[in-house]
Amino acid sequence: MLPLFQIMAGVCALTTAPVVLEHTSQELYESWTIPDGTALFEAGRPETENYANFLAWVRASVNPEQTALLERQRKIYAASSYSEEVKKFDLILSHQAGRLHPSRCLEAALFNEHLMRQDSAAVQTEFAALILTRGTELKIYFSSGFATSPPTITKFEDRLTVDLKAGWSLLTLLHNHIFFFKNAPGDIAGTTIPSGADVDTFLDYAQRFGLKEAWITNGIDTITLTASEFERFRTTRSDSLAE
Repeated sequence: MLPLFQIMAGVCALTTAPVVLEHTSQELYESWTIPDGTALFEAGRPETENYANFLAWVRASVNPEQTALLERQRKIYAASSYSEEVKKFDLILSHQAGRLHPSRCLEAALFNEHLMRQDSAAVQTEFAALILTRGTELKIYFSSGFATSPPTITKFEDRLTVDLKAGWSLLTLLHNHIFFFKNAPGDIAGTTIPSGADVDTFLDYAQRFGLKEAWITNGIDTITLTASEFERFRTTRSDSLAE
């Protein structure tokens, strides 16, 4: 059997179909179990037409360098009624919390899995994934939809509970943030900063399931937050930074 992911010369591709857990007209829930997922944490991007079109769509509107996107959005929030959110930007931009890096094979391949279901490479919808490890084994629970928020991951919780009892650990919760180029010259988003809802979910899963990290990707770059950093991104406003 071919491995789930194939990485050759920095290229990352899905080569095995996932197990479909549930599929409706609006939502898809899938899972993979990979005997050795070590290579998935290396650099690599899908060589697909959809992914190439996505990159072209982004680069036609903005230089997607993540620090510049964060600085751009920070100015907008500093001048708005959401000024408390600025502290999140400062934590990241000053390297106090969170680590920015190019998306690895794992994030890029799952982003591409989501992208393949969309009507256009101008994707303005979200996916989410729970990623578990046990030694070198990797297990992925993936949800994809057609809304600006991902389908609920709570549907995986019963399976997750069983997995944890079987020796798996919850490495990360991954989801994507989208670009809003229709808002130009205003807030075009594309940033990997966690929203208030994101932080609440991270803290909840850390408490209940031992979540170690959270990853947010825009399909090009990713931020990694450790569980010890989650609380630092909490704000007192209930209407904090939107997705």
